[in-house]
Amino acid sequence: MSDTTITASARSFPTHVAVVADANVPNPAEIEQLYQAALQADILWSRELRRIYGRSAGDARYDFRGRSTPLLRELKAKKLDADSAWRAALYATRETRKVSCAMAA
Repeated sequence: MSDTTITASARSFPTHVAVVADANVPNPAEIEQLYQAALQADILWSRELRRIYGRSAGDARYDFRGRSTPLLRELKAKKLDADSAWRAALYATRETRKVSCAMAA
């Protein structure tokens, strides 16, 4: 039985699970930094939306007004880039984990 095969019988179940991360995967501190960068980019874009649109900023964010000025377009692009970097790091973490299960005999 390979270490990636798990059978559902009463006598065979994982007795040990080890998660080994690839060396190229961002560590939790790096992922946190990417998250904080995405959060900061969102705050800056939201602040500019509020400055221009006031109480309608929440709606403006999701329609054409969210990119109606050069500054808003730049801030939105930075936010989307930061979000993409954070999501890519999370995806890389999930995709490269290797789970090894030692099965009971």
